[in-house]
Amino acid sequence: MAKKSLSNKTEETILMVAKNVFLNKGYKMTTTTEIANQAGVTHAMLHYYYRTKDNLFSKVFEHYAKIMLDSFSLFLKEDLSFTEKITFGIEAHFDFIAANPKLPYFIVSELINDNNFIKLSINKLLPSLKNIFNQLEISIQEEADAGRIRYISAQDLIYDIICLNAFAFIALPTLKNNNCISEEDYAKFIARRKAENVQTILNRIAIK
Repeated sequence: MAKKSLSNKTEETILMVAKNVFLNKGYKMTTTTEIANQAGVTHAMLHYYYRTKDNLFSKVFEHYAKIMLDSFSLFLKEDLSFTEKITFGIEAHFDFIAANPKLPYFIVSELINDNNFIKLSINKLLPSLKNIFNQLEISIQEEADAGRIRYISAQDLIYDIICLNAFAFIALPTLKNNNCISEEDYAKFIARRKAENVQTILNRIAIK
C-alpha cells in the first residue's frame, strides 16, 4: 500500500511539473529531461509513468479539458432555471481560466504554431462538446419558443462565452508585466470582468 501511495505521488508530481513547464515554454521548447529534473525524478522514471513526451502532453491537456467540460456541464443541470444555468456556466468557465490564466495564451500559441498534436487532442473533445451543444440547443429552443429569451444557437453562445472569458487573460499579462496595473487593481478588474461577462451574455439573449 505504501509503495502504491508513493507511486501515485510520484506520478502526480511529474504531471504537476509538466503542466507548469508546458504552459510556460510551449510544447516544442519543453523537454522530458527538464520535467524530470524539476520533478526530482530520473528520466527513466518519467518514461516508466508516461512513456513519451506526447503522452505526457496529452495527459496535461486532458486534465484541463475535463475541468473545462465540467464547467460547461452546468449548462445542463436540470434543477436550475435557464438564467441560472447560463450564469453559473459562465462563472464556472471564468473561474477555470482564472485558476489557469496562462492556458488561453498557451492554446492559441500552440494552434498558431500548427501543433497537430493539440489539434488531435481537441478533436477528442468534440463528441463531449457536441453532446453539450445538442442538449443546450434544446434548452435554448424551449426558452425561445416560450418567449423568455431571444434565440441564439448553442454554438454561438458557447463561442461568445469562451471569447469573452479568455480574452481578459490573454491581454492582461502584458499590462501586469509592464507594471500598468497593480495586483489589487488586477483582482478588482477580474471580479468586475466576471460580472460584466455574465451580464453581456444575458443581455445578448434578452427579449427587448
